[in-house]
Amino acid sequence: MAEAVAALEQQTRQANERLQVLDTLVGGFQRIDASVVHLGANIVDLVGGFQRVDASLNAVGERVSAVDLSVGQGVQMALQTIWEAKAALSAELKDLPQLLVDSGVGGGAGGVTADGVPIGPLLSPNAPRADFEATNVDRDVEAFGKDISAPIQSATKEIIAALEGVDFSPMARNSPELKGIDWAPYIEFSKIRVAHTLKALKAHAPSKARVLDFGSYFGNFATPIARAGYKVDALDSYKGPFGGALAPFVALMEGAGARVQDVGEIGYDLAGYEPETFDVVMLMSAIEHIPHTPRHTLEAIHRVLKKGGVFILDTPNLGYAYNRRRFASGQSVWPPIEHQYETELPFFGHHREFMPGEVRWMLDRAGFTLLDEAMFNYSFYGMPELRGEHLALWRLMQEHAQLRELIFFVSRKP
Repeated sequence: MAEAVAALEQQTRQANERLQVLDTLVGGFQRIDASVVHLGANIVDLVGGFQRVDASLNAVGERVSAVDLSVGQGVQMALQTIWEAKAALSAELKDLPQLLVDSGVGGGAGGVTADGVPIGPLLSPNAPRADFEATNVDRDVEAFGKDISAPIQSATKEIIAALEGVDFSPMARNSPELKGIDWAPYIEFSKIRVAHTLKALKAHAPSKARVLDFGSYFGNFATPIARAGYKVDALDSYKGPFGGALAPFVALMEGAGARVQDVGEIGYDLAGYEPETFDVVMLMSAIEHIPHTPRHTLEAIHRVLKKGGVFILDTPNLGYAYNRRRFASGQSVWPPIEHQYETELPFFGHHREFMPGEVRWMLDRAGFTLLDEAMFNYSFYGMPELRGEHLALWRLMQEHAQLRELIFFVSRKP
């Protein structure tokens, strides 16, 4: 009996244990059911959210479609307006090229200036990056021959050496643009000008001719020409406004055998010279300094020249390529106005520069017969190598002489 009771108790315990397990499982299932119910509610909410998003997207799509239509219509209208404007402008401009040719504003057909220079290469010069041209004033002067180059080279060295320590401030009182200028490059590069002049003397004047260098300045013409055997009178403002600043160069000219005279004593009208005194008169980069009219100076030169005498003139070219480019870009071709504005009187700067045709006209008007002419550059020697736009402009000047820096004319008194 006791054994049966013990077995029954054992079964009862096992049953209770199973009941506890079942209770636990039932509780778990109940919690799962609750989570599932909650999840279902969340899913319902999520689906509702998706439905609301879909509705919103549909609404946005409808709005975008409307915007697309408006934008498309706007673009279409804008394009139509642009094409209509283009057609109208084309109609207005179709006769412009011929109008420019007829008026002279365009300089003629093909985009050229009135004197035949192509506008494109002038305003937008360009040369390949690797291209260059070497400049060398000594090389070019030597090409004139030793009888011309030798006196020029020796005189120039002495003149440049004499620049050291000289106070040039008195010269700036009447030409403020000269304040602080370094004269050495100007004198060095001007050797090519002297070479052209000495060549003209040898070609058109008698040997040992009497020569007036009117506006002799540093004597960079008078000194080598005197050393070449000519009888030179050098005339400038050596005792007046220059205030003795050029005294060292007067000594060099006199040492070469030139007779140096002051224009204040002779007169700008050359009244201090008898008629038909000189075989040659030189006016080197001086005519542009004459105020009012050059007529009186040219008539005075004509008077003091012998019959058959030679008149040599050089002057900056107003039509120089760089001048044309400056003016086209809206800049003045003249020195800054403050220089002339602040000057003491008389102003010794440039009063007017000339085009080649104007110089020819003046020479003819003053009674001279043209013998020879040339156009050449000398400031380019300041660049040992020409590259880029400078090279392109130099090549353009080789083709179109009227673009070069200096006008050089040789004429004769009949």
